[in-house]
Amino acid sequence: MKYMLYARVSPKGSDWHAEETSISMQIQEMKDYILRKDPAAKFLIQQDEFKSGKNLNRPGIQAVLSDLELPEPPWSTLVVWALDRLSRSLADAVPIFEKLRDAGCGFICVRQDYLSTQGAMARFTLNQTILIAQLEREMTSERVKAKMVWIAEKGKIPAGKIPLGYRRKKNAKNEIEPDPETAPIVQDIFKSYLAQTETVVELRRRYSEYIYGKMQLYRMLRNRLYIGEVEYDGKVYPGRHVPIIDRDLFDAVNAMLPGERRAPRPGRQIYKYLLQGLVFCECGKKMVPYSVKKSGNTRYFYYKCQDTDSCKYAINAERLDAEVMEAVKEIALDENYIRERYEDWQRDRAEQEQRNRAEIEKSATLVTEAQREVDKIDNLFLSGVVTSANASHWNAKLQAARDNLNLLQEKHRHLVDDLAGVKANADLPDLLQELRRWADLLDRAGDDFNIKRNLILGIVKNVRCIDREGHIEIAVMTKGKKWRPEWGLVITFRRVIDKHVRKFRNGSLKG
Repeated sequence: MKYMLYARVSPKGSDWHAEETSISMQIQEMKDYILRKDPAAKFLIQQDEFKSGKNLNRPGIQAVLSDLELPEPPWSTLVVWALDRLSRSLADAVPIFEKLRDAGCGFICVRQDYLSTQGAMARFTLNQTILIAQLEREMTSERVKAKMVWIAEKGKIPAGKIPLGYRRKKNAKNEIEPDPETAPIVQDIFKSYLAQTETVVELRRRYSEYIYGKMQLYRMLRNRLYIGEVEYDGKVYPGRHVPIIDRDLFDAVNAMLPGERRAPRPGRQIYKYLLQGLVFCECGKKMVPYSVKKSGNTRYFYYKCQDTDSCKYAINAERLDAEVMEAVKEIALDENYIRERYEDWQRDRAEQEQRNRAEIEKSATLVTEAQREVDKIDNLFLSGVVTSANASHWNAKLQAARDNLNLLQEKHRHLVDDLAGVKANADLPDLLQELRRWADLLDRAGDDFNIKRNLILGIVKNVRCIDREGHIEIAVMTKGKKWRPEWGLVITFRRVIDKHVRKFRNGSLKG
C-alpha cells in the first residue's frame, strides 16, 4: 500500500536539522509508525517548509489535493505527524477530509492516532480537534496583537521596517535612534517640499538611492515617527525616540500633501483594457496600456510595446479587444478546427508518454540506489559500528543520504504525475461542449467588463502580434474537469487586423 507523507514547519519554526518539529523528524516518525503496522508500505512525500498552516496556499498541500482530483490517486492514505501540520482552520480542513472520502483514501494522524475519517463519532472527534487548533491560532494572533499594542504604548516600535533617518538602538529591543547619515536627508526632503524648490519627481530623482516611488515619498512625509510619535493599529502613542522633524514643519508639509484618494477628473475619458497583461509584440516584449490625445480632445487607446527605444509599435486597443472577443467565439464554434487540433494534441501526448516512461524507469533506479544507501547506514547503527566517537560523522552521512532520497522520490513522483497527465486524455465531446459554453458565456456577458475580463483570463493564454501588418496570433486554453491547468490543450490560431498598427515617432503615435 502507498502512503502520502505530508510534513510542514511554520515560517518561524524548525528546519531540516532542527529540533522536535523538523521536517526530517516528522517524516521519520511517520515512516516508523506506518512500518510497524504495514511492513510492506511504500511512501510518497510532500512537504511545506516555512509555510503557515492558517490557509491552504502551500505548494505541498496543493499537490496533495491535486492527487485527489485524479480518477485514481497514486496513493491510498494521507499521513500527517500532527493535525495542526495539515491545517489550523476548520474551514480548510473539512474540505480536505471530504476530498479524501470522495477519492476513497484514508487518513492517519501519528500524534493523535485516535483520529480517522471513518464513522460519525470519529468525524465528530476530528472536527472538535480542528476547532481547538483553530482556537489556538486565533488566541495566538490576539496575544501577538496585544503584545504589539503594549510595545506601542511604551513608546517603542512594535513591528515593521525602520524608516529612513533612523536606525535600531544597540542592545535595546524595539527602540530606535536618529541615523547621523540619513537623518539630514529626511530633514532636507521635508524642507524642500515645504519651500517647493523642487517637484516630487525631482526630489525622488535626487534621492533615488533611498526613495523608489512617489507614493513612498508621500508615506515618508506622513510618517509620525519623525515627530516622536508611534502609530499602531490606528492609534497614536508618545514615542521614546528622539524626533528629527519639528512638529510645525511636519504639520505644514502635511497640509500641502494631496489627499489619500483623489476625486476623478470631471469629463475624463476612461477605457478598461480587456487584454491587459496578455498582449505581446512581435519583438517578444509585452505590450502595455497607452493612450494619446489627438483630433482636439479625443483620446485614443492602444497597447504599446514596452521597448519604445527600438520597436516603437502599438496596436489599437478597442479594435483588438473586440476582435479577440469575436475570434474566440468563432473558434469555439468551429468543430472541424477543434477536431484537427485535438488530434495533433493526442499525437504530441503519445510521444510525450514514451519519453516520460523512459525517465520514470531511470528515476526509479536512482531511488532504489538511494534507498539502499540509507538502509546501509541504518544497519551500521544497528550493528554497533557507530560509537559515540564517530556518531556525529555517521549522523551527518545518514541525514545527507535521507535528504538525497527525499529529493529523488519527489522528482520521481513529479514524473509519475506528468505521465498520469499524459494518460488523462480529454474527451472530445466534452471539449466541444466546453467550447460552446465559452461562446455562450461571452455572448451573455454583454457590456459587463468584469465578467468579460474574468472569462478572457480563463480562456486566452496570450495574444501575439506576429508582424507589422496587423496579423495577430491568439492562443486559447481548455481546462476540463479532470485536468490540471498545466495539462490544458492550447489551441493557437491567427487573425488579421488591417490598418490597426501605429508606429511611434519621437514619443507620439503617427499614421
